[in-house]
Amino acid sequence: MSQSRVTRTKNNPGTALRRAWVRALGIQERAAKRGFDWPEVQPVLAKISEEVEELRVELRKGDRKKVEAELGDLIFSLANLTRLLRLDAGRALNLCSDKFTRRWDYIEKALLKSSRRFEDCTLRELDALWDEAKRLEKC
Repeated sequence: MSQSRVTRTKNNPGTALRRAWVRALGIQERAAKRGFDWPEVQPVLAKISEEVEELRVELRKGDRKKVEAELGDLIFSLANLTRLLRLDAGRALNLCSDKFTRRWDYIEKALLKSSRRFEDCTLRELDALWDEAKRLEKC
């Protein structure tokens, strides 16, 4: 890899994440072609739950290297889920980001309307506004 390409990748976390995601999917596809694959989604969901629990354990211990490794295991399992479901993870994440942005915009407008600032609110108050935005979205 050229030095300029290495520098661009290092300076662009999106590129690194995209490459890692594509690599994970490729590894999983190769394994699946050899029969090392889940026959359905439920075992993958169980594996994701297992990885979340392992991440919790390492977070409590506070070892950043082990936390990073467990987070990687979780993300790898999520990539496997998207592969099995034949869903586009980028699209799913963009849909989620759009939803978050709509709710965040609602909170900002509500605070502006009430002449309040984020700094003046507790997390509980902000969370209540978030829930309000969520309820209004469902209507």
